[in-house]
Amino acid sequence: MEAPKPISLITPAKPENDLPLLDKKEFKLTKEKVEYIVEIGKISSTENLGIKLKENISSIKLYYSNIFNLEELRNIHKSFRVFDNINEAVTNIQEIFEEKKVNIKIENGHIFLILKIHKIGKGEDLISIELNKKSLSLQELNENLSKEVSELRNIIELLEKENKNHKNEINELKNEIIALKEENKKRDLKIDEILNKIDKKEIVVTNDINKIDSKIITSKEELDFITNRLKQIDYFNNKNLSYELVFRGTRDGRTPKIFHQKCDGKSKTITIIKTIKGLKFGGYIEKEWKSSGGWIKDDENCFIFSIDLHKIYNPVKGKDKYYFDKDCGPNFAEFGLEDDLFKKSSSNILKKDNANIYFTYFEKDYEINGGEKEFQAEELEVFKII
Repeated sequence: MEAPKPISLITPAKPENDLPLLDKKEFKLTKEKVEYIVEIGKISSTENLGIKLKENISSIKLYYSNIFNLEELRNIHKSFRVFDNINEAVTNIQEIFEEKKVNIKIENGHIFLILKIHKIGKGEDLISIELNKKSLSLQELNENLSKEVSELRNIIELLEKENKNHKNEINELKNEIIALKEENKKRDLKIDEILNKIDKKEIVVTNDINKIDSKIITSKEELDFITNRLKQIDYFNNKNLSYELVFRGTRDGRTPKIFHQKCDGKSKTITIIKTIKGLKFGGYIEKEWKSSGGWIKDDENCFIFSIDLHKIYNPVKGKDKYYFDKDCGPNFAEFGLEDDLFKKSSSNILKKDNANIYFTYFEKDYEINGGEKEFQAEELEVFKII
């Protein structure tokens, strides 16, 4: 069916500016990427239909509108003849817009609304309604400008708030940068201090090795080996351990008499020996050192160890562990020391079968001394465990 041509309407003279719309509804239409807002409602205090169309942009000064009474609508199209009052006509046209059965047509500067009207048994018919160009009244312009000013103020207020937040964030970042620079400066000074000490060869073994004043133990690994075994004893479990030097042979004297003067009455001690061949071994006892008492059996927490083999030798329950006597220094069931332990060789290192009477896990004869029966001590140290 050929679309009807736009209808030129002869309507009574309209007010210069449209009156407010009652019960109006708004609809959005798009034509050539321009969005329009259409308002449809009843003219206040009259029996007229009002239609207003404007571009959906700010600061608009022009719009298009038209006013129709019931008779004019009936003349536009016979479908409107069924309406008894203007309210029915308003509702019907609003429903056409809600069903999106409407388009915009722009022709020679004129704007038309093209409505699709359903004809019973005859499909659809097209109705063309022309809208007239209008200028906003001074009051409407003032209202629009007031609204835009209010919106701009809200935007400015929001931007100022965001700007204040950004400034606060920038200040916080500046403070963090200053703090980081100070930390970096302190770190650089510390590095310079350490480098100066290295240049002057003032740096020695650090970390936990500083917990023991030893000429025999020279690495953290060696100390950790002993410390880890001590922490298996309930008394030392979950505690930080340090080592108090009680006796050193090269410092205090190499006789049993001096040994007992320094060590008697001291409990929970580690004895460490370094031989002239560089082997390191020793033993731990829980009881106090004494100048008499003979062989000790009731110390189930004692043990001996080889630092070189990284092995621990635990005692056999009920057997002799170590020996107390004023004429000898530290004497364990696995190794012993004679009176002059720096000049003579020790002759009481036990064989494998005899040693296993007191300590376990020996795999070969004289294992703790590198397989040799005798040794000569270069240094001997005794530490109390703190």
